[in-house]
Amino acid sequence: MKHPFKYNPFPKVSGDFPSNWNHDEMNSLLIQSGVSVYEDEKHVTIEAAMPGLKSSEIDVTHNHGHLLIEGKKTEEKEDPEKTYYTKARSSFCYRILLPTTADEQSEPQAVFKDGLMRVTFKKVSKKKKD
Repeated sequence: MKHPFKYNPFPKVSGDFPSNWNHDEMNSLLIQSGVSVYEDEKHVTIEAAMPGLKSSEIDVTHNHGHLLIEGKKTEEKEDPEKTYYTKARSSFCYRILLPTTADEQSEPQAVFKDGLMRVTFKKVSKKKKD
């Protein structure tokens, strides 16, 4: 049986992010996802909301112009007096295309506090841009 709906609400999210993805398009999706990307004179900062997780449950990696922030929480305790139909768990995965101004050669600083993961990159120096 063919599905009656042809509408795909996530056409730009399916598959890998192309390397030439427009930052305005990316930012329009990030606004809805709990991620902020901003820069000042010296740094590029990415903030991702990760409520209910501990820092030990979060993995942050960056490679080839992308930042990947993943988090996973599962309820480990079982109460023998309860019958579980489902168990609480949550997972987050944010894949962010880094602005070209982020210096990937220097190690970013990652801080997790109050459910917010903040990853800060130094900006590329003007000498490296030329």
